[in-house]
Amino acid sequence: MVKKAFSVILRRSIHISKSVSDFRILRAGFPNSSVGFVPTMGALHEGHLALVQKALEINNKVVVSIFVNPTQFSPGEDLEKYPRTLERDLELLKSVGADLVFLPTKDEMYPERSLCHVEPIRFRYISEGKARPEFFRGVATIVRYVTCSTFVDTCDLRFFKLRKASC
Repeated sequence: MVKKAFSVILRRSIHISKSVSDFRILRAGFPNSSVGFVPTMGALHEGHLALVQKALEINNKVVVSIFVNPTQFSPGEDLEKYPRTLERDLELLKSVGADLVFLPTKDEMYPERSLCHVEPIRFRYISEGKARPEFFRGVATIVRYVTCSTFVDTCDLRFFKLRKASC
């Protein structure tokens, strides 16, 4: 019996990776290409698709991550109720030409040995920061990870959606 080397699915020209090691293997398949990276939590909308399209205007290839980040949710907020629309998201990404979708697990993004987080201190003084103190910590930590980690360092540009905080 042959064991699969990595868990990658080819879905109508969109490559799907569920681990950092798979991501690196697939990224190596885009030699001499500039690669844009668009991190999301899924439940994609026009704003996300516009980021993907902008990334495609500037790069040869585009990687989109879909990861519902549990560290952005405060106790009592229902992480489980966050919309998860993977099949729809994949169809939308296919329609705008994304090349690779990274679907990591919580353990992949936050390994047990992960010992640090980012604490954006000034946000604790605005309304949303007071009401949801874990939110900005979770966002800052995941943004730091996806901009400085060894899996994304193979991407040339990162594209983020601007979100207004309630002050």
